[in-house]
Amino acid sequence: MGFDMALWEAIRAAGALAFALMSAAVILGLCVRSRAADPIVKRGWVYEFHQSLSVAALVSIVTHVALVLANSHVPFGPADVLVPFASSWRPLAIAGGIVGLYLTAVLVVSSYVKGFVGHRVWRVIHYASFAAWVTSLGHAVFSGTDTHRPGMLWLYALSFLAVLSLLTYRAIVSLPLRPAPQPAAPPRRRADGRPLPGAADE
Repeated sequence: MGFDMALWEAIRAAGALAFALMSAAVILGLCVRSRAADPIVKRGWVYEFHQSLSVAALVSIVTHVALVLANSHVPFGPADVLVPFASSWRPLAIAGGIVGLYLTAVLVVSSYVKGFVGHRVWRVIHYASFAAWVTSLGHAVFSGTDTHRPGMLWLYALSFLAVLSLLTYRAIVSLPLRPAPQPAAPPRRRADGRPLPGAADE
């Protein structure tokens, strides 16, 4: 295997790994918020694993971008991989990957400055994780050369179903419970059985 072929394989592997890690991080983040994994594992452990996977996903994305810049099969310049829509090759799909890179970086950094920005701001920022995952999914599907392979199709499909299922579960468990109707209290009466004044309006 020549250097160019090895580099091409590394680009594809880093991209697939980045999407798999990002999907796992989003899934675990939803497990933390919805408490879906509480019966089987401590939530603190799930949160720590979620953070570690987020960092690993960012490292994989940066590696993927660096390898793309180093390849000569489809030449890319810095602007092509850092500026949305600057690439002439599949600009929409490439822009999705770039947006996913920036959003993932913001999410990872926000976790380390949570004490400075506050919990409320941190939570608002973390809603961007869904946008990061969706744009990365679009990038992978429409620019990945392995999209047609069964393994990648299964990865995309299972990730999508897992995220959708957890979002649905979270929406259901967060619905406010309507209190059960209470039976009307019997009217108050005097000792001789006659109703007290105003008791008929109760």
